[in-house]
Amino acid sequence: MGAKLYRPRTLDEAQSLFKECCGVYMAGGTVLLVDRRHGAIPDADLISLEAIPELTGIRETTTGLSIGALVTMDALEASETVRRRAYPLWQAAREVGGPQVRNRATLGGNLCSATPSADAAPPLLAMDASLTVAVPGGEERRIPLRSFFTSFKKCALRPGEIVTRIELPAPPDSDGRFYKVGRRSALAISCLTLAVVRSGNTWSVAVGAAAPTPVWCPETSAALSSENADRIDRACAALQREIAPIDDRWGTASYRRTVAERLLRRALRELEA
Repeated sequence: MGAKLYRPRTLDEAQSLFKECCGVYMAGGTVLLVDRRHGAIPDADLISLEAIPELTGIRETTTGLSIGALVTMDALEASETVRRRAYPLWQAAREVGGPQVRNRATLGGNLCSATPSADAAPPLLAMDASLTVAVPGGEERRIPLRSFFTSFKKCALRPGEIVTRIELPAPPDSDGRFYKVGRRSALAISCLTLAVVRSGNTWSVAVGAAAPTPVWCPETSAALSSENADRIDRACAALQREIAPIDDRWGTASYRRTVAERLLRRALRELEA
């Protein structure tokens, strides 16, 4: 008997189905279905979350933005609010796959896949985002994104939990940049991504596809935020210590290290202009 597809309309229904059928939650399906085709995910029942209204919408808050986990990359790109309040995230959304992928790929799914090259992760790490998670039984808990990625393609979600919203601070004086380098200009898996966010004199840096998980770089961020005359050189040296790239078909470790430093220096030029 083949796997079944369920379409619950509430979080409670989805979590009850998870318990009953030991299924797999599905958001946009752009990562899950590919992994399943390659045998990385068991041929279990699928529990689609796309009909649950609590998981949608982009809202401004007193401190920043609250974005539903099922908001697509296409919706992020189309949102003037995201462009105005979270420019690096807006840039990242434009870089995910092609139009067909962006129309399906969700912000929550991009993060929960926990792939090192998840494009949305670096800007959200740099902005110190957190995840609101529905716990089976009706409770919620909050997970800082900087402690969410635990190892390669693993995250801090417990069985049955569902990410409902992504909360991110967006102070009025903040600005930032996101960069993606791939082997070609379209539909490319990231060779390296980097996000830099500045709020006043405080800087924050995060990198993707340069370690087993997307990484926030606290030492690099602290060096940039200091008043040392050689702060940029210190930050570049710290960045090399905080990433751990490998050689693979998308690029060598040496190339990634060179690109990371050049992108960091580029971001500083643009944000300090």
